[in-house]
Formats: sequence, C-alpha cells, structure tokens
Amino acid sequence: MSVFEKRGATRFAPLNAIGFFAAGIESALLVWLTMDKHGGADRAIHQHSSGWLIRIGEILNGALASHAAVFGLVPFAAISFLLGALVSRIGWIAVGKVSGSDPESVFAAERY
Repeated sequence: MSVFEKRGATRFAPLNAIGFFAAGIESALLVWLTMDKHGGADRAIHQHSSGWLIRIGEILNGALASHAAVFGLVPFAAISFLLGALVSRIGWIAVGKVSGSDPESVFAAERY
C-alpha cells in the first residue's frame, strides 16, 4: 500500500503519477508565464486583467490540486483541477480577444 492509498487517494498508481505529472506541468507553466516576457507579444497576459484568469486557473490546476491530493482530499483535488481547467480556458479566450484587438501585439507576435 502506497502513501497515497493510506491518505485516501486513488488505488491506481499510474493515475496518481499522471495527476502529479499534470500538476507539475501546470505549476511550471505558471512560473514560465510569470517570468518570460516578450514585450508587445504577450502584453495581454501581463498587463490586462484577463491574464489573472490564466494564473488563477494554473494555481487551481497545479499547486492546489496536487496539495489536496497529497493530503487525501481527492474529491477536492478533482474539483479544483476541473475548475482550474475551466477558468484557464476562459482566460485564454479572453487574452486572445484582448491581444487580437491590439495591433502592436499582433505585429509583435508575428516576429516570434
């Protein structure tokens, strides 16, 4: 019996591994979005409120979901992951709309 089974996580080790891998990728994406700046190309992510939707979604998907799973709160981790995915998708759509209406960001994106 693994540590995760004792704390109430799923009994299937491959599913645990996939879940923690996905949470790690989401956490890395949050760090990358925060650190890597390309000027006008990603201005919508860093200067507009729609970028906060993406960050909130990444926190719900990554850090919060993985911590909830480690502490045995598997239903909460699942809800956090699904809610984070929804918020993140809505954020990306909003950022795309803001970015598409900004001519400088469209031309800057073509350079990358």
